[in-house]
Amino acid sequence: MQAPEVTIMVLVGHPGSGKTSWAKWYYDKYEYISGDVYGTSEKVVKQVSRCLQGGLNAIVDATNVTRKRRNDIINACLIYRDRLNIRVYAVVFRVDIATCKLRAKERERLASLDPTSTLKHIPSIAFNTSASSFEEPSMIEGFTQIFEVFNH
Repeated sequence: MQAPEVTIMVLVGHPGSGKTSWAKWYYDKYEYISGDVYGTSEKVVKQVSRCLQGGLNAIVDATNVTRKRRNDIINACLIYRDRLNIRVYAVVFRVDIATCKLRAKERERLASLDPTSTLKHIPSIAFNTSASSFEEPSMIEGFTQIFEVFNH
């Protein structure tokens, strides 16, 4: 009997690079795990494990700009490799920081017009930290494949 196939998509990109907008196209096919909602890497990894236990496909929507952060997710997947055929894809958003900042500013402006919005302000330091800590994803990390999205 062949092991069930499960796909984990790890989004990689700066704040405001379009990860969440892109992920919305997959909400009906994938469990959506938001770094903004869960807050810490440990909580995100716990949700990935929950999905794997249930044999569910998932999108991990967080910046995931460091190998350490991505490694935590990949290691969670390795625990289930004996009973699941797991494909772990990196989806890298190639959007420059200046564009990300403009997008975030516009999103905040639109959110300010909506009294029900729960959108949080992204401080400048978040963009600077993301840019300075970015480590290029590599197949050596354990990804099945790496995709790139340009200026989404």
